[in-house]
Amino acid sequence: MDACMSFDVEYLSDDLRSGCKCCGYSEQEPTLVNGNPGNSFTHYKCQQKKIDYIKKQKSIKDEIERQSIKSFKGVSDETSKLRKDVSLVSSSIQKDASAVESLKVELSQELINAEVAQQTSNTPLAFQHENTAPREYFQRLIESFEERMYLYRRQVEEVESHLASLQQPQSVSPQEISVVMKKLHETFITLAARMHETHEAVKVKTLLNLYITVIY
Repeated sequence: MDACMSFDVEYLSDDLRSGCKCCGYSEQEPTLVNGNPGNSFTHYKCQQKKIDYIKKQKSIKDEIERQSIKSFKGVSDETSKLRKDVSLVSSSIQKDASAVESLKVELSQELINAEVAQQTSNTPLAFQHENTAPREYFQRLIESFEERMYLYRRQVEEVESHLASLQQPQSVSPQEISVVMKKLHETFITLAARMHETHEAVKVKTLLNLYITVIY
């Protein structure tokens, strides 16, 4: 007999000589129920409530026993999947937060650059040789372009390495192929998104050469 049923039997089997635990009915003093007049009918209703309670507990126990272990395994698998999804979302949020901070820094710098450009535009041509801000701006811009081109070169080399690994006659798991294709997709998207920036870099370098020609 399990613990649950043992408890129920104990709950039902009151010692009537010392008094019912629920209503206080006693065989020795049948006319008193917790100090008040009582009878066996009152005790019968008390016992009936206990029987109903046991039936309810047994019904719950049977319902638990009918549960299939497959349903619990399904819940475990779903929980594991949700944990992975939460991890991916958390990683994506961190990347987005980092990108937002980077954009804030770039925006702040661009506001400064716009102010410098306005001051340069208001400066007479005869005094432009004393204004070094534009030259410093273009110098920083060229350095940033060099860093980006270095990054692009690394990404292209990484893509070529992935393509070469796919062409090798070796056993590759579907998971590895999925990871490689995802990496290729991200790399191509990054290169395509920044192609416009590279095009603008060429324009800026042309403007720099024109600026140097005018000043000197």
